[in-house]
Amino acid sequence: MADGPSCEAAPLATPTHEETAKQVFGGWDVMSPEEWAARYSHTVGCSSFDQYRYRDAELQAWIYELHAILGDPARVRACREKFLTPEQIADLGEYEF
Repeated sequence: MADGPSCEAAPLATPTHEETAKQVFGGWDVMSPEEWAARYSHTVGCSSFDQYRYRDAELQAWIYELHAILGDPARVRACREKFLTPEQIADLGEYEF
């Protein structure tokens, strides 16, 4: 995920793709990429949203940071430890692959 093209080289997302990104990453506008990763990274098998540029600069920065986190298991663990209780972390163990 973190191996995507640089922002400048990425193709511009269509408006529909941008709206889809906002839906897929629900809460992006109220939750940091770190918190989203802590709570939902176990639901992401793969993602190509970091392969595009976005008209919404905040969304773009958020998506690129999220993908950097998702590409680093140590960062995902650190996010979980920051935002989740030990019980919540233990519950996620059954979803790890």
